[in-house]
Amino acid sequence: MSQTATEASNNFWQDFKAERQSIEDQIQQLGAKPKNDLPGCFDSILKQINQLEKTLTQALDFVPSYDERQYMEQLKVLSASLESAKANLTPKAKFSFKSRKTKKEASNNPGVQHNNKPTTTILDTNAPSARKDNVLSFKDKVDTVIRVENPTTTAVNVLLSKLRRCVVLVDNLNISSLHVEDLKECLIVCGMVQGSVLIYGISLSIIAVGCHQFRMHNAQGVDVIYNVSSRPIIEDSSNIRVTEYPAISVETTNYFDNVDDFNWLKQQASPNWKVMDSSKSNHINHQLSSITPENALSILSALLSEIKP
Repeated sequence: MSQTATEASNNFWQDFKAERQSIEDQIQQLGAKPKNDLPGCFDSILKQINQLEKTLTQALDFVPSYDERQYMEQLKVLSASLESAKANLTPKAKFSFKSRKTKKEASNNPGVQHNNKPTTTILDTNAPSARKDNVLSFKDKVDTVIRVENPTTTAVNVLLSKLRRCVVLVDNLNISSLHVEDLKECLIVCGMVQGSVLIYGISLSIIAVGCHQFRMHNAQGVDVIYNVSSRPIIEDSSNIRVTEYPAISVETTNYFDNVDDFNWLKQQASPNWKVMDSSKSNHINHQLSSITPENALSILSALLSEIKP
């Protein structure tokens, strides 16, 4: 005998509550773990949070909209608690950065300064410091091209925060999740993310990515070029344009144009997002297909000129 929607919703709540409590208990117990065991514990808990997110996505057909928002907030709290535990229990990772050198020095005069040149930061993901805790973190950068290269088979979580007028190029990397917070006038070009893309606070930016789950909160004036295998979610967002990302092949249904807006529960289409017209989509994807670290900031400027009011 099949369940009613109410019964299914109630059963889901019991299962969700039990799993949430289990994750909370594991986070609380991290302080008692040997330091050598922490990376594996962090990864295990993150996978459980991602799985709980996936379970929620699969339950959206019978979970009421209000309850759905409450579940999302609880997942956000779990993710924040895990990140806080990581910060408190492990030393800050000291990543090995180096600037890409030009073939010819601009000047042999040490007194000549060239502060207007963009910076390209290259992260070697095979370096021990870069792979610590399987987290790659970039923050507090301005006018910088950040390139993640040298692929590794180890799954990593990529964290981007407090970037201004930056381009982030991530490719050929086994990515578990992508977390973005407080970005403005940035371009993110990423490969396939195995789990979730979670964005909290982004404006006047472009993101290109493939993923299983996509959630974006507090976004204004953002172009999203993506392939996503579940219904994407936005909240407290406006002026969002979406389109497909042909650079990443998709074997499952691409739900790029099935956006759930948590601030718009009416039957009519949400005014906060729209599908990009084909000419604009083709133009952006063409630009992305030709991007290099050397021309990245120029492409960013060109794309931003089409977004800014």
